[in-house]
Amino acid sequence: MLPTNTTHTSQTNSTQSDTTRLELRIPVDVKKLIEHAASICHVSMSAFVLQTMRQAAEDVLRRDRVTVVPPDFYEAMIASLEAPAEPDKALVDAARRSREIVRKK
Repeated sequence: MLPTNTTHTSQTNSTQSDTTRLELRIPVDVKKLIEHAASICHVSMSAFVLQTMRQAAEDVLRRDRVTVVPPDFYEAMIASLEAPAEPDKALVDAARRSREIVRKK
């Protein structure tokens, strides 16, 4: 039960339900390193870890969505996309058969 002098709003509920807890065990020296870095940035250790983890996750996802190719490969690919394709005999025959089937229906 909430104390009587506390106002409880739906926004508070929303904020609480929009978060979750993440726990992990780390070596003492890593914790000290993170604490030091967070203090230099003038943020809490939680804020520093959250910001750093989020940035790392976004970087991984960004790299996963992008394909990097050498410049010569890229130029050849663009050139092939811009060049008109030569009609393939099998494809032309299939298109003709398709038109004949559609006409018969």
